[in-house]
Amino acid sequence: MIQIIFARLGQMVFVIFMLTIITFSLMKLAPGDPIWTMLQVDEVIITFEEKESLREELLFDQPILIQYGNWLKNIVRLDLGKSFVSQQPVTKEIGSRIMPTLFLTMGGLAVMMGIALLLGSLAAIYQNRWIDHLSRLLAFAGASVPTFWLGLIMIYLFSVKFAILPALEHGGIKSLILPSFTLGLGLAAVYARLLRAGLLESYSQEYIRAARARGIGEWQILRVHALRSALVPVITMFGMSFGSLLGGSVVVEVLFSYPGLGKLVVDAVFKRDYPLIQGYVLFTGVVVVFVNLIVDLSYRFLDPRIRYGKGGH
Repeated sequence: MIQIIFARLGQMVFVIFMLTIITFSLMKLAPGDPIWTMLQVDEVIITFEEKESLREELLFDQPILIQYGNWLKNIVRLDLGKSFVSQQPVTKEIGSRIMPTLFLTMGGLAVMMGIALLLGSLAAIYQNRWIDHLSRLLAFAGASVPTFWLGLIMIYLFSVKFAILPALEHGGIKSLILPSFTLGLGLAAVYARLLRAGLLESYSQEYIRAARARGIGEWQILRVHALRSALVPVITMFGMSFGSLLGGSVVVEVLFSYPGLGKLVVDAVFKRDYPLIQGYVLFTGVVVVFVNLIVDLSYRFLDPRIRYGKGGH
């Protein structure tokens, strides 16, 4: 197991290295001059000498490979540079917005997993009954409705029409309800169908029929025997779609003016704050890679039949 962890960590380092190349290249290919953007913040008349002086000070006059090497060395020292706009370290800017985004993501995950477990389990137990058809209908709706449109509908219904939940206030659990449901509802329906398929496959196994023959109740079979193996494809899908969850949080944070990482990076894009954009892309990339590492290692605990290495999966 230790060898597997070190092998996965080696792969993770390679992926992060490739991510730094892609992130740096995209920022260099982006239109506009970052030096001009920095000097424009002060809204004063800018001379050519001032621009060239700042370009030399930031080493932007160096060849691209040297600039990348300097940036990479700073990353190893956990230094992502300074924001062009606020002149604050990028790590400080990102650190100040992590907790709101973490709370929102956890809320969205709780909504998604709660609804998916309930609908997926009921649809598998009552196959081809009305609850199964309702689950299929919600899956189609969840996959079809854009997140921003769902958020607008929820704001209209619960904040404007009935005035029972705040839309633009921040602080407290009540302010998290609408953004969390907006983030989690769309994915919940898809995961419910995936869980249903996994449970139906589990129900067709011999050990489930043996459990029924011993007189074990359906809910105990579901909880103890069927759900564990059915969660393997769900966890796999979760690792693959975690990036989509973070992308969805950007839309939700902008829609609800939520002070998280998504709102921070959208403001940075409009202001062409390149160091902040680079830092956000790299940070979220590392988080996604790390989550996939945890997902990869969790298979063996969910299903002991899974083995790694030669001859295994």
